[in-house]
Amino acid sequence: GVFAGPLGREMAALLACGAGAVISHWSAVYVLALGLRPSGPPEVSTVAGIRRRGVLAHRVTVLPEEDVIELHGLRVTTPGRTLVDLADSTAYLMHDLEDGLSARMFAEEQLAEEVTLWRGASESVELRHPGFLAATNDTKLRVKRVTNELLKIAINDLITATSARLGRLD
Repeated sequence: GVFAGPLGREMAALLACGAGAVISHWSAVYVLALGLRPSGPPEVSTVAGIRRRGVLAHRVTVLPEEDVIELHGLRVTTPGRTLVDLADSTAYLMHDLEDGLSARMFAEEQLAEEVTLWRGASESVELRHPGFLAATNDTKLRVKRVTNELLKIAINDLITATSARLGRLD
């Protein structure tokens, strides 16, 4: 590409999205040296709602300057803002999972058989509410309880992993 170097893709994404765009989400994790480069396109947040091919753009209503730092010549979200963005994205993914179950794109039984995290979340719900999952006929409530537990597991893991990585940077 035109921009060489380890952060060339990220620089190109910022330039493509214009002033006010910042590297965010999993791309920010990489730029902040908190994790590996994501396999997908660079992620950028912008209040302008710009769409560019090859860039995963997140439209935000506000992006305070205190949530942005400059690192390696790139505008990037702070570690705290990045963590909030990832937690928010994780919540959206849980809603997508609920929608997929509701639309019968896959079944609870399939998730229980094939997805270790689903089984772990179901076991946690069972520990907190013994017999609930087997006894209830309210599919929506049953799925909501398990996806809420999945969300809790995912966000706690995100916080724990981020804290550990930040600790290594000190």
